[in-house]
Amino acid sequence: MATTGKGAWEKYYQGRGDIDTIIKNQSEIYDPKNTNKVIGSIPAGTKVIVLETRQHESKPVITYQKGKQTYKVRVKFNNLQKPGVASRTIKSNPRTIANKALTPNELGLGGKTITKNKFKAVVKSAIDSCKVVAPHVKKFLHDFIEKSESSTMRLNESVTQINDADIKVIEKDFGEIAGAWWFINNYDKNLDRIEFPEQIATPLVDYYVYYKNGIKLKISAKAREGAAPSISNVYKMIENNRFTGKDLQVKNFIAEIVNNSGREGIVASAKLFKSDGYKIISKLIKDDDLTDEKIETWLKTFKSPSSVYRYLQDNYYSQIGRSASLMITQRIYSSGARRSGIVTSPMAYALVDEVNKNKSYIDFLTKACNSESIQQLYVEINKKTRAISYSVKEFKDSQFEFEYHSNAGDPGANKIGFKLVK
Repeated sequence: MATTGKGAWEKYYQGRGDIDTIIKNQSEIYDPKNTNKVIGSIPAGTKVIVLETRQHESKPVITYQKGKQTYKVRVKFNNLQKPGVASRTIKSNPRTIANKALTPNELGLGGKTITKNKFKAVVKSAIDSCKVVAPHVKKFLHDFIEKSESSTMRLNESVTQINDADIKVIEKDFGEIAGAWWFINNYDKNLDRIEFPEQIATPLVDYYVYYKNGIKLKISAKAREGAAPSISNVYKMIENNRFTGKDLQVKNFIAEIVNNSGREGIVASAKLFKSDGYKIISKLIKDDDLTDEKIETWLKTFKSPSSVYRYLQDNYYSQIGRSASLMITQRIYSSGARRSGIVTSPMAYALVDEVNKNKSYIDFLTKACNSESIQQLYVEINKKTRAISYSVKEFKDSQFEFEYHSNAGDPGANKIGFKLVK
């Protein structure tokens, strides 16, 4: 049985001075002067020094270093890796910040309207109160909000201590907050306050920025190129409108995506559009009314991943210009996962390729989005140059197209969506 608690302390730490080790599991960290006060989180794999104590403590004081700064906190003893014993579970350079952990709602800003003169103080207080990130991340968030006040300021060295996976989460989630601060200071000096609603009633909107007279601007926030917004947002805008001819066809196409599951939505929308991919698979299966389940059943008739891959490469992939790799096909077969994605994911990519070449579909989508007066705000952090880049595009002046990004292992994870063409 593994030694833990006091027994482990006596074996590995007692009388040995300060000890180098690592964090075994992502752990809550505590104020060094108040063992009951949670002040954040520290990721698994972090190198730490456990400071010497005269007796076993359930939450010993540790230090860890990021850049030139040393942080002192407490952590539960049993979340420390035994010194000199290698861990078999810790991944290198893991993402340590969960998706959505740093959104306005999660930081307690949802439902609040904050005036410009109080915004920084409110946000900094929210950062300090956050219990799910490490102190060095909080240091960076403070700098991120400070440097977002201007388009010319550079981040300090704290950005270099954040791994790339965490930068992406911060851009996407905390970027809504930092971007709001940039927008109110740089888009128009007469803007007065920011509202982060708990629930957004308007499709595509993340928050509102107001003038003193009450006129509000709708802001949609995106990190870098941004994930494709849900096409359901567009459908909500057009659902109750009457259309005829080609416009009705596009509305019905969007409805097939929205009103079906991610997997079935691919097949149903491809059928309605009469896409090349759908027609080829329909002919191969000898069925004019395909479903994801029918495709799954058909794929089970192939005895091996290599045989199905060769067949699809020769009869399907080569004709639509999209494919699932042999590697992912083998992985799906060996894991026992659903196989239909090796057909439907390429079908979706090829469908979007075809749809985006159809002027009627692109014009309809663009007109629907242009009808909403929304500012699309993009943010990007460059660790190498320590620069923050912000840019704004208005929906009413932009072009839009359909977009898809899910792999063959889980083709319905992200439904067919759309994006602003930058």
